[in-house]
Amino acid sequence: MNGTRRSNRRPEMDVRDRKAASIARSPSMPLPPELTDRIIGLLHHDYPSLAACALTATSWLPAARYHRFRHTHLPYSKLDAFKHLLHGAPQLGLCIQSLRISSSHHMSNVWQHDPCSFLAALPAVTQLQLHNVRVDGTLYVALLAALPATVHLSLVRCSFADLSDVVSLAVSFPLLESLAVSSLWTPQSSKHADPPCPPRLHTVAFDHIASLPADFFHWLTQPNDRRTPIERLSFGISSEQDLGPLTALLSAFGADLQHLRLRVHIETTLSRLLDNPASTLSLAPCTALRTLSLQLDLGELCVPANRSLPAIPALLAQLPLPPAAPFLTDLTLALRVDDVDTADLRALDSECGVRALSPVRFRDLRALDWPALGRVLARGVRQLSVLGRGDRAALEEWVGDRCPELAQRGVLSFMDAPLEGP
Repeated sequence: MNGTRRSNRRPEMDVRDRKAASIARSPSMPLPPELTDRIIGLLHHDYPSLAACALTATSWLPAARYHRFRHTHLPYSKLDAFKHLLHGAPQLGLCIQSLRISSSHHMSNVWQHDPCSFLAALPAVTQLQLHNVRVDGTLYVALLAALPATVHLSLVRCSFADLSDVVSLAVSFPLLESLAVSSLWTPQSSKHADPPCPPRLHTVAFDHIASLPADFFHWLTQPNDRRTPIERLSFGISSEQDLGPLTALLSAFGADLQHLRLRVHIETTLSRLLDNPASTLSLAPCTALRTLSLQLDLGELCVPANRSLPAIPALLAQLPLPPAAPFLTDLTLALRVDDVDTADLRALDSECGVRALSPVRFRDLRALDWPALGRVLARGVRQLSVLGRGDRAALEEWVGDRCPELAQRGVLSFMDAPLEGP
């Protein structure tokens, strides 16, 4: 016994520990930045993991910031925290490409409590959405002077102090290419003028426009040789009063309009829209169309007694014939209907209630007038895509038996529609 304390550890454990210590002390080989960017890109929806990546290595920080802040939603309740973050890391403003500003109510004036000078630190924003916001005061003034790179502007459930403020905001973005407007609240303007449209504007979308004054669309429909023609239009018809603005837009854009999407979601029938003596829904001005998407939200069952079904071929028959309209190639038809499962008696418990509409079942589309649709498609349309759900084989057989020429042409395509709608 020499008084020394013997170790109970095995020799192989000592060797393993020495190797681990050697590896820990040696500089690690850095991964190529292309590989780390690729890996971080796979985590673009996993914000906790992106935060961990940002803390792991300085070289990972730019990619993590890009994916974490590229699409930024900024409710007023988070404004102070966002400004503090932006003050500590000004370069963060270069990562934000899509900005959504919101508040709890469209008449709330909370955004007027802040000078909104932070907008000047976001020069890379190309997509701006104002949602449920009162656009007035300091927010409105700041928006007019900031975000010069904005290409896409969306105004949803917003309120403005004056109609001219809506137009002035839209034309303040010189690079604007698309404008979407839905459910705006604004009074009639006595000082409303018609400034020229942004020169690059080529896509517009409107829905729930009942609260808009009738002259809102004048600035869009005025002739202007210096601007790009409007080539894409999406329009939601929620009342018969919407036909007037739609008719004006189609008359103004029809010669250049290439892509049209119509969504009809009203309580009346489609037949009544076509027979409205005050303002008839007509597609005749659309001589340059390449694609037409028609979504019908019908509050009825998809049965032969449905009063809107006969109007579908009648509406499509309004499309100009070649050679006046030589470009139309693709039609898309999507129906959302009341779908009561009569085999389940519980579905009838709320017969007098309001039921959510759902994509039509393919088997129920046998109620359509397929011979009339065949005559429309025979005029040069290359493709009709019908969206629905369920087994499509029975419908294909049904159409083949009653419209063999239509089936043989191969222009029909039955596609699954998502439950939320197309």
